[in-house]
Amino acid sequence: GQTGLKVMELVEKAKGGVLFIDEAYALVLGENDNFGKEALDTLIAPIENNRNDMMVIMAGYPDKMAELMKANEGRQKLFRKCHRQA
Repeated sequence: GQTGLKVMELVEKAKGGVLFIDEAYALVLGENDNFGKEALDTLIAPIENNRNDMMVIMAGYPDKMAELMKANEGRQKLFRKCHRQA
């Protein structure tokens, strides 16, 4: 029951700066990972509503991030895909 509140606390701290989520695909590791899904679902509206106040970067392995984005059309529209190969 605290997932949404914790996400919103992070959003508030990120205002005026950057919220960086490394290995973001790990938020949703399977069909039954309700905490990660809740975290991502909670994050979508504040990102949209605060697009001029903060930047959100979700990073991870390209193939796993592609799977994460495919799972929800809203995520695909909200996040722009950028690839950088090391």
